[in-house]
Amino acid sequence: MAGKHDDAVAAGNYQPDHAVGKWYSVPDLRLRDHGFTVPLDYSTDLSAASASPKNKISIFAREVVAVGKEELPLPYLLYLQGGPGFECPRPTEAGGWIQKACQEFRLVLMDQRGTGLSTPLTYSSLLQFKSAQDLADYVKHFRADNIVNDAEFIRVRLVPDAGTWTVLGQSYGGFCAVTYLSFAQEGLKQVLLTGGIPPIQNGSTADAVSRACFEQVILQNEKYYRRYPEDVEIVQEVVNYLSESEGGGVDLPSGGILTPQGLQSLGVSFLGCYAGFERLHYILETVWDPVIVPGAPKRVSYNFLDTFEKLIAFKTNPLSALLSESIFCQGASSRWSAQRIRGEYESEFDAIRAAKGRCPVLFTGEAIFPWMFDEFSLVKKLKDAADILAEKKDWPPLYDIASLNNNKVPVAAAVYYDDMNVIFKQAMETAPQIAGIRLFITSEYLHSGLDDPGSRSFFLFLGCLIFSPNTHRTASTLCLPLSLSRNIVNLAAVVVSLPRRRTSLQRPDARSRPSLAALSLSPSRLTMRRTLRSLIGPVSGQRGFSTNSEKIVASVLFERLPVVVPKIDPVVYAFQEFSFRWQQQYRRRYPDELLDKSNSRGKGEYQIDYVPAPRITDADKKNDKKSLQRALDRRLYLLLYGTTYGAPTGKPVWHFPEKVYESEETLRQCAESALKHVIGDLSNTYFVGNAPMAHMVIQPTENSTKSPSFKRFFFKSQVIATNKFDIGKCEDFVWVTKDEVMEYFPEQAEFFKKMIIS
Repeated sequence: MAGKHDDAVAAGNYQPDHAVGKWYSVPDLRLRDHGFTVPLDYSTDLSAASASPKNKISIFAREVVAVGKEELPLPYLLYLQGGPGFECPRPTEAGGWIQKACQEFRLVLMDQRGTGLSTPLTYSSLLQFKSAQDLADYVKHFRADNIVNDAEFIRVRLVPDAGTWTVLGQSYGGFCAVTYLSFAQEGLKQVLLTGGIPPIQNGSTADAVSRACFEQVILQNEKYYRRYPEDVEIVQEVVNYLSESEGGGVDLPSGGILTPQGLQSLGVSFLGCYAGFERLHYILETVWDPVIVPGAPKRVSYNFLDTFEKLIAFKTNPLSALLSESIFCQGASSRWSAQRIRGEYESEFDAIRAAKGRCPVLFTGEAIFPWMFDEFSLVKKLKDAADILAEKKDWPPLYDIASLNNNKVPVAAAVYYDDMNVIFKQAMETAPQIAGIRLFITSEYLHSGLDDPGSRSFFLFLGCLIFSPNTHRTASTLCLPLSLSRNIVNLAAVVVSLPRRRTSLQRPDARSRPSLAALSLSPSRLTMRRTLRSLIGPVSGQRGFSTNSEKIVASVLFERLPVVVPKIDPVVYAFQEFSFRWQQQYRRRYPDELLDKSNSRGKGEYQIDYVPAPRITDADKKNDKKSLQRALDRRLYLLLYGTTYGAPTGKPVWHFPEKVYESEETLRQCAESALKHVIGDLSNTYFVGNAPMAHMVIQPTENSTKSPSFKRFFFKSQVIATNKFDIGKCEDFVWVTKDEVMEYFPEQAEFFKKMIIS
């Protein structure tokens, strides 16, 4: 039986330009396909376009819900994929962010025009055009402005009563979402951007983007070779081999040629994504064929060449090559920006000279160069069209700054500090132009953060961020609102404090990331430091934001877990006793010969007689709070008595182990140092996670106006395999339960009651 949602789609809303498929399943998800017939060019007379099939294209969208929610009136979430020129993911099961999204939304995965099943522009389909000019005139309609028109076309036909929907834009999908905010806010309920805040200035921003990307790519290369120094020699050897081969390279399996500059393009697939360093390293392991027959020449392996070809995105998605730079153009041409700007960095990116000089060969990032249309056979016939698009000047506008300044739609954005594709500084220049935007600034994720392991909680946080009236900060993330005002002084202060006191979570692929203090040694890194400092304005002391003078304190909630199972409540015990006796009445009795009770107990050395230790210990009887042998069924927490930062007039007070954050690379390392200072050795401790569990802002009181304001971040650590510590560096100490903690901190009792879960 069709539900209410099905009725809304089928009844009354049926359009000849909208075809609806039947529901089908993958594990834990239900899916349904939609096909739409839309105009190629929305700027022309739509009545004339509808009369001519050649002016129409098809748009494919897949509707996804959790099993059992097909008929529920869920809000709609449109996902816009990164690109340009890439289709939406094909769900095979409920996992990652899709699983989380389908718990709350009716997810719509729309293949952007020219991708997937939306009139796909494949290499073979593009060869149908008789001239390069015809091809260029067709492809020019496949940018963000028309993608937004397609989305609106679908919304009014798919969402009941043509209601609003939420848009989630990843990377280039975020660019499209900002275009959506510029020209069609009436269709939006809220917007989520992940690594997708675009530069929005008029004209062509391609040069500025290319220049910033080359700077960031240099940093990523340095990190990669620091992680895998042995790969420096491997890449040098491959470059020398390619440059000395006939024709300056080796033949690829499907035609074309792999040259040193082609080899450098591997960086786009690996330097800026999760576990990319590892994957690149493993690919380079396969670069050479083994010499099986003595005297056989050394050769690049077929497996490596085949892998390289599969990584060339525009082999299957040529639209990404044709429009790579055009997405940054409004009324101006790109003129092969990446190639021109690369000339400014020729000393860094000359692969042959680097290899001959025994210097690291740098990989390039997300950039399309004109020589690619000569070296890669599948796109050779598209070169003339690519040249036409690169010189095209009359690109229509993609953004309306005035509309963004007056935005009324809730917007939240994830900004990745180390993003190699959407540069942090440029994203921060655009963000103040979008009224009401809230930012989630993190160094924990790279550009692929939405799809990284652990992104489910990240997506939940990002979604909640829109509705949160408060500003939060943790060790690796900054979450803050941006007002429309140009005077974003608090943002500037917070942004600059991040590199000065880098507190990134140390993911496995981030362990070699240097601190920003170390980065300031090279000219390129100095440039990044200066660009961040350029954001600084006058600093205000508004609560909730970190200023340069405000101290940060790492505090440790050091707990001993329960040693025995808590006593059962009498009511629960009585019920369990009743249940046991009831079951005994109807149990199946085994024959005595099968189970002889007299022989069921162990004999000899296997027979164990023991008396359980008392639950109430001597320490309990004496109320010895210095002992860990008390309150065995409760959690205990370590408190110290002595002087600490922020104590009024320097008097001793009760506090947790803590230390002012100064020179440590991460905030967790500061917390470890604080605990080590007290107990001497951390071998019997376990720190739970890399991020703080909570934080509080300490403001001067009326009675102590001279006391400094500061932030205290709490980390959890647990006692492991010991029942005694030699605690020093304090006047006194106690191990107390949660209830007793409240007695020591009556003014913060409500805070600790929520923070400590016992």
